[in-house]
Amino acid sequence: MKTVVVARVDSIYERARLYKLCKLLDRCGKDFVVWKLPPKGVQQGQAGERWNEISLISFRWRRFGMGIEYLVWAVAVLARVLLSSRENKYYCLAFESAFPVALIRGRRGAFFFDNADNFASSHKWPHFAKLFFQAAERFIAARAKVHLVPGESRWPVRDSNLRVVKNTPSKKVYDSAVCIARDRHYERGVEFTLYVNGWLSGTRGIATLLKALNVLEESGRKVNVLIAGRSNSPEGDLLIKHSFAEYLGPVSNEEALACCYRADLVFTFYDPSIPINVVAEPNKWGDCVATGTPFLANSEIETAKPFYQSGCCFLTPYADYQKLAELLWDLKVSSEKLELARSAIGNQDFVFWDDAMERVLDEWISG
Repeated sequence: MKTVVVARVDSIYERARLYKLCKLLDRCGKDFVVWKLPPKGVQQGQAGERWNEISLISFRWRRFGMGIEYLVWAVAVLARVLLSSRENKYYCLAFESAFPVALIRGRRGAFFFDNADNFASSHKWPHFAKLFFQAAERFIAARAKVHLVPGESRWPVRDSNLRVVKNTPSKKVYDSAVCIARDRHYERGVEFTLYVNGWLSGTRGIATLLKALNVLEESGRKVNVLIAGRSNSPEGDLLIKHSFAEYLGPVSNEEALACCYRADLVFTFYDPSIPINVVAEPNKWGDCVATGTPFLANSEIETAKPFYQSGCCFLTPYADYQKLAELLWDLKVSSEKLELARSAIGNQDFVFWDDAMERVLDEWISG
């Protein structure tokens, strides 16, 4: 029997959830293979991190648009499952990987549905398409041995196979990040620093942040902005080049986490017009709790409100760059507010992702 991880990504290292999973499976001595897209460029990762990867489709399908790529991917997964051993167990990351597996390996305890991003809510679908994807997600969830979500708000029905594992860092990644921060003498200095990491896309508030920084710059007020990640938007390109910015480029998961120790505040904005963003459960919040770093979110995110009520974060409306500019400057000149938030987030309940996830994987694989 082999464990097959099915994920429509080109790099394991750029999807924190998948990276943590592979490290956990490797640590537990599991025999596994990753079905994925072909890699682009040089892959990140630490020495010795080489997993068995198989590319199911080629990059040429991307010329025809995302919809065609999703369809071709699903067909490729379906064909590969049909040609593989019926004894295999499948860990399916997201809808497009789980649906073809559910069609032919459901009700056999064979597959694990990691519903990290509810597909029906993660795009602005036409009404009929949304209804179809909601029904399809319910179909997958019902046939999976385990249905995993990152928060209670993501799946309102408490099905018997539903499991919740919060998006926190793994113990090994955290330990590596602490070593990096210590060896490089990362610390929160006298200058206020805002940390922006991950995808610098048009749906993550980058345009609002850019306007806020321009407001501050025009009035002669400077804040430091530390940026790590990759841009896929014009706003992201401009942010990287901003006079306030220090751009590190794409970095490893360990380095991204270590940089929290250089920051006073982590930027986590998500476009509220996309339904799933209203119930966001980002890895960044888990990173913040682990490192004792307050975060900044947009006020439309419902799942951020418990953190706000506990004094762990700060909220402003998604599109209000004037309020964002004033908040950033206020936090720079009023350090006691940040100190209170840092103390509050340090008191949050915390469990490492791999500690919680190992119990769920054992239930699935042994079952």
